[in-house]
Amino acid sequence: MESRYPGSHRTYVHLKDYEVCGGDMNALRLSVLDTENPMWKRLVEARKSPLKQASIIGFDILLSLLLRRLTLPQAEKRVSLRLGIQGRAISMPLRRGWHGCG
Repeated sequence: MESRYPGSHRTYVHLKDYEVCGGDMNALRLSVLDTENPMWKRLVEARKSPLKQASIIGFDILLSLLLRRLTLPQAEKRVSLRLGIQGRAISMPLRRGWHGCG
């Protein structure tokens, strides 16, 4: 990612089964966002710090992430449950001209 897009300053997270870089939220049903919930604001403010985001979601997520025992399917399930949403990660191969990473 860095060699293909130097200076992009992507944030990486090391899971048990993947090394992923911070993704962008591409689609969201607005009714999912609880604007009264301060957790959403804190998560957005911590967007460049996966460890801080993990600590906001829960100590068990943070500990699993630090120990590199958190798998992608576990993260999807546990984060969705804590946030009260139905979310999932979408793995995409890096292709010429595409500016994300998977």
